[in-house]
Amino acid sequence: MMNDKIELNGKSFEITGLLPNREVQVTNTDTGRLTTLSPSDLLYNSLMDAKLEQINKSISNKPLKR
Repeated sequence: MMNDKIELNGKSFEITGLLPNREVQVTNTDTGRLTTLSPSDLLYNSLMDAKLEQINKSISNKPLKR
């Protein structure tokens, strides 16, 4: 992924692994705690929304190539 660090509610997370069944491993970069999240977790959905927003901003800031 492009930039796997995500800021959410004043905390910093980093996506450190993609697992089967759409699970992800994330690390809280403030505490170093590694957590596995599944799509049923509220934090998973919030992080994925923040990641999509980050990607959209990245795409919209790039100039068009001609």
